[in-house]
Amino acid sequence: MVVVYSETPNNNIYIYNLTTYATSSYTNGSLCEYVYANEGDEIMIYVSSTAQNNYNKVEFTVGHHAGTKEDPIPLYKEATDFVFKANQELTFAITPSVLSELLIENPNVKLVIGEDEILPDEDGIISYTMVKDEENVFTVVNTNDSDREDVTISFFEIDLIEE
Repeated sequence: MVVVYSETPNNNIYIYNLTTYATSSYTNGSLCEYVYANEGDEIMIYVSSTAQNNYNKVEFTVGHHAGTKEDPIPLYKEATDFVFKANQELTFAITPSVLSELLIENPNVKLVIGEDEILPDEDGIISYTMVKDEENVFTVVNTNDSDREDVTISFFEIDLIEE
């Protein structure tokens, strides 16, 4: 995951993964933006001031890869789009660990939590309620063996009914 922070909400941030074509951007509102990347992916970041519309560009190659069970990718944003290569699997962790509903939108992926494998419903959506702190780590597997897949992961805190 490549993370870019801004000290002021008056900047625009655009992040491009030149290897997988994944993009992430914000305009006036968020102080942090990120895009997923694999080790060796080439990344380009533009930062501009809304007042001056001057762009500063940075290009680099990613030298560290997360997404394994030992080093899961932390999810901070409530909805995140990312790109999987064919047959790729990545492990994620919802941070902070809260009781939450997890949604994954793509018919060509499966969710793996512990020994359980969950496949998408007929609409291509996986819905799973995470109810324990240790369940905040999960793996998403691209079941498409010939092409990349654009996947959206969303999570939100659920309301508990006290009896």
